[in-house]
Amino acid sequence: MQKKPSLGYSLALYLSTVMWIFGMVGIFGVCVGLGIDMVREYQYQKTIDQLDLSHEEYLQARADRDEAGRWYQEFYHPIEALPHFPATLFAFGMIGGIGYRIRKEMGEPVSFTELLR
Repeated sequence: MQKKPSLGYSLALYLSTVMWIFGMVGIFGVCVGLGIDMVREYQYQKTIDQLDLSHEEYLQARADRDEAGRWYQEFYHPIEALPHFPATLFAFGMIGGIGYRIRKEMGEPVSFTELLR
């Protein structure tokens, strides 16, 4: 007869698994978001170049784009003192890494294929 794991062990395993999955999904989501924003910026620049706008129209279009991109800056780079530091990507990576390390130290499977068995 197998001994049941303690409640603390089960809770730690559950929380570390949630942290690990949340971190990995978050990293994937942030990277996809960065890629989508890069493509959007490229298409915007290409469109502006094709329209051959006057200087005033260009400045207005650029101001509209800057206003639309403000949410991007607030989400991906929330620290004003470090404008190029992707804090959300770093936070998701830390959460996922901590969950991974806890699972590994507990002797539990740490790859998705082993987790799904």
